[in-house]
Amino acid sequence: MDIFTEESTELFGLTPLAEGLRSDVLGMLKAWAIQCGQPSMWEAYGRLKHSIMTGESAFRNAHGLAGPGTIVNVNPVPGKRSTTPCGRVRSV
Repeated sequence: MDIFTEESTELFGLTPLAEGLRSDVLGMLKAWAIQCGQPSMWEAYGRLKHSIMTGESAFRNAHGLAGPGTIVNVNPVPGKRSTTPCGRVRSV
């Protein structure tokens, strides 16, 4: 998967695939990508087998919450307030 190009030593550029990671483009995926890497999401990913076996939400099983829209309350970044409502972040 070509996301970055190496322009020269220690200088990298973006491929068209990486454009969605920029914060200044319409339809950006930056917030979604950051959310997917949060420890609370990884904990839910680790419960996917439980979801398959029971039909219960992996996120609810891991955290007792309805879903990723409530993730800000699960693992807030100390001293930093989210500027993107999690309810607007959608996966592709």
